[in-house]
Amino acid sequence: MAKILVVDDNVAFRKSLNEVLMSSGYTVDEAGTGEEAIHILEKSTPDLIISDLLMPGVDGFELCRYVRGSESLPNIPFIFCSGFFPQKEQEELSKLLEVDDFFDKPVDFEQLLPAIERNLKKSSTASEKHVDDSESFFSNAHADLVQSKLWSAIEQERKQRARAEALVARLEKNLESFIASVAKAVEARDPYTAGHQRRVATLATAIAEEMGLDETRITGVKLGAIIHDIGKIYVPAELLVKPTTLSSIELEMIKTHSKVGYDILKGIDSPWPIAEIAYQHHERIDGSGYPRALKDGEIILEARVVTVADVVEAMLSHRPYRAALGGAAAIEEIKTNRGTLYDADAVDACLKLFERGFSFEEDKETTER
Repeated sequence: MAKILVVDDNVAFRKSLNEVLMSSGYTVDEAGTGEEAIHILEKSTPDLIISDLLMPGVDGFELCRYVRGSESLPNIPFIFCSGFFPQKEQEELSKLLEVDDFFDKPVDFEQLLPAIERNLKKSSTASEKHVDDSESFFSNAHADLVQSKLWSAIEQERKQRARAEALVARLEKNLESFIASVAKAVEARDPYTAGHQRRVATLATAIAEEMGLDETRITGVKLGAIIHDIGKIYVPAELLVKPTTLSSIELEMIKTHSKVGYDILKGIDSPWPIAEIAYQHHERIDGSGYPRALKDGEIILEARVVTVADVVEAMLSHRPYRAALGGAAAIEEIKTNRGTLYDADAVDACLKLFERGFSFEEDKETTER
């Protein structure tokens, strides 16, 4: 039975065509590139060649020219399979390269098999086929195909990226909504600090924007701030609302919320360091904070921003054990401890915001951003 050489860089297509041809009684050789096909042709001569057009390295055009220009191979029937040329250009290419048949992809094997049989029968009586290298159409058609393939790949990549970005945006929106819902559940246990995380998020986001941070970090600051006190869900409610000074033991219990928050959040696969923000928002630049006594560069930038916002909001708000301390005290606190307890850049940005009249009354729902 006749031997057919199948040349295509698409493994799945080669496998499918191989199965069809072998089930029809043909012997099949396969090549994934034009170079591989030439190596095979140097060792043996097939009765017919079926080739893709555009492939890495030596493509179908060049392979066909090689075959038609060879002294020993010019009369082999050559069939192209491609999805890039309309019918008119297929006819022109077939005449120029003396291609015997042209099939669009996806190939209809029920039409291909009769074409193979027809071309094998006429090959024995056909005159020699040679490509006229003086023809300019070959070069133009080859360039057009490469350009078409390139733009098709670019457009496909653009669409895939757009779909991926849309999916990521939906996932991020869902995560933001989830975080906001959990934050409200945490605050529901402590009526005195209801809205605290939301207000910290508002101020921290404004500080991050004032500092000129990129959008990814700004989003991370916002989401981390919204849920930075989630660890308090494990703190007894009576401690959160106790109107008198906490004992040392009670204070240590309160302090566990940073580590507990980290343990809760660390399992969330997020592009933002929300778990570390919860873990680090009570750390201080000089190492005097808790729970790990981190210093300066050991504290991530997002946590440093949230720390400043957390301190300012806490001093501006009423607590069970004290009245609100007021804006002047909050400003003095971060000014005095700028670069010692608190990140200098975050403090400077916060001060600029309040100089311009920043107010929590302008706060919006955190999921709007």
